Amino acid sequence: MKKYFLLIHKWLGLFTGIIVCIVAITGAIFCFQDEIKDALFDYRKVEIVHQPFIKPSEIILKVQDKNPKHVVLRVMYMDKDRSTVVMTMDDKKESYFVYVNPYSGKILHQENMKQDFFLVIQYIHMNLLLGDIGKNIIGFSTVIFIMIMISGLILWWPKKRKQAKNGLTIKYKAKWKRINYDLHNVLGFYAFSIAFIVALSGIAFSFKPVRNSYTQIVNLGKSFPNEEKGYVYQPKKMLENNYTIVDSAYAYSLKNSSTAAMHWIYLPVPDKNPLAVRAYHKSLRYYAVDEYQFDSEQFQVYKLMNENLSNGKKFANSMYDIHTGQILGLFGKILAFTSSIIVASLPITGFIIWRNKKRKQKKIVGS
Repeated sequence: MKKYFLLIHKWLGLFTGIIVCIVAITGAIFCFQDEIKDALFDYRKVEIVHQPFIKPSEIILKVQDKNPKHVVLRVMYMDKDRSTVVMTMDDKKESYFVYVNPYSGKILHQENMKQDFFLVIQYIHMNLLLGDIGKNIIGFSTVIFIMIMISGLILWWPKKRKQAKNGLTIKYKAKWKRINYDLHNVLGFYAFSIAFIVALSGIAFSFKPVRNSYTQIVNLGKSFPNEEKGYVYQPKKMLENNYTIVDSAYAYSLKNSSTAAMHWIYLPVPDKNPLAVRAYHKSLRYYAVDEYQFDSEQFQVYKLMNENLSNGKKFANSMYDIHTGQILGLFGKILAFTSSIIVASLPITGFIIWRNKKRKQKKIVGS
C-alpha cells in the first residue's frame, strides 16, 4: 500500500509544489502584518482622549471634502487607541484607505490599496492576483495539498515503535542527502497538525459550499434559517447629503454592543447590500461579532447577537482567526508562521529527493 501512497505523494507534490510554496510563503508573511504595520506606521495609532468618537457622518463628510470624487463604502472604528479607517472608491474603481483621528476628525494618511504591501501579499495568497480563476487554482491546490499531507503521514508512520525515533529527529551529522530527507520527513510530521487545520480552514475561503458544509457539520445538520435571512431592499436617496441614518445605526450598535472594541459600518449599495454594522468584541479579532442590518426607510433592525448564534455560525465567524492562528493570540500566530515556513520548504526538499532518485536511477541504467 505504501508504494501506491508514495506515487500519490510524489506526483501530486510535483504538480502543486510551486502553488503550495507561494501560498505558504505569503501566508507566513501575512501572519504578523498588524504588528509590523503598527511598528512602521504611526498613523495607525492615536492618543486616547477621554471623550466619545465623533459621529460617522462627520468623518464621512471630512473624507469627501478631501476626495470629492470618492464614494465612501465603509467606516471602521478600530479601537480607542487606533485610527478610524474609511474605505473609499474613486471614479476609476480604485479603492483607498483613509486614516482619520476618531476624536478630532483630522485626516492622518491616505493610501491606494494597491500600494499596501500586505494587501498585495493577501491577494497573492488568496487568488494569485488572477481573480476568480486564481481563487479556484488556490482552492483546488489546497485540496490536493491535504491529500499530500495525509499520504505523507501514512508514509512517515513507522511499522514499529522503535523506528519512530528516526522519524522524529534530524541527523545533522549525516550526508547532505540524508539531512534533506530528514528536513522533509521530520519537519513535515511536526508541521502536520497545524498545517492541516490551516489548509482545511483555507479551502472554506475558496469554496462557499465547503464553508456551508462546515457550518452544517458543527450544527449536526440542524438548520437555523434566522441566521441566513436579512433585509433585501433598494436603498433610494437616503444618503444624498444626509448621513444621519448612518449615525443612528452607529448609535444603535454602541448601545447594544457597548463592550465591543470595533464597530464597522457598511454603507448600503443599491440592489446589493443594506446599511449594516458589525460590532467586533475585540480589536483586530473577528471570531466574536454582533451583526446589525437596517431597513433604511423605517429603520427596522435585523440583528444577530453573538451569544445567541448557533455553534456553526460562530465557527464560520472564527474561520479567519483560525486560519491565521490569531484565535490563540500571539502564540497561535507563531505556530501558524512556523508551520507556513515549514510547508513552504516541503516542495523544495521533496523536489530535491525526487531529483536525487532520478539521478541515481540514471547512473544505474548507465552502468
